[in-house]
Amino acid sequence: ALPDLTMGLKEYRERLVLLADECGIREIRCLFLTQPSMWRADLPEYERSLLWFGWVNRVDDPVGYLSVSDLAIAMDRYNQTLLDLCVDEGLECFDLAAVVPKDITGFFDDVHFNESGSLIVADSVSEYLLSTPPFSNSTP
Repeated sequence: ALPDLTMGLKEYRERLVLLADECGIREIRCLFLTQPSMWRADLPEYERSLLWFGWVNRVDDPVGYLSVSDLAIAMDRYNQTLLDLCVDEGLECFDLAAVVPKDITGFFDDVHFNESGSLIVADSVSEYLLSTPPFSNSTP
């Protein structure tokens, strides 16, 4: 079963704030991206067979594995934490997870991009960057 993510999400949010603060101190642009994954409840069996992650306990001594549905829920919660923080704190964020297809179009396993996925990421992020200052007069 999916463990309680409360503490992990809290620490994740705190670390994101520290990263944003560091970018501010260094006066550099800080663009946060959500994490795409192939995880989804209706993933076909062939694509499920490509998955590697989701172990419970240590990777060298797993006591079990989370379901693909639970992995999707967990990733969605982390991504939503990032999106919420960006809204709350006025941070720049691009929802990359929303543009990469959750299948072998973009991935060769759980979270690693194949060549097509890499092109999707490069095109999406560059399009976003070119559509926002300092490359454009519009705002994100």
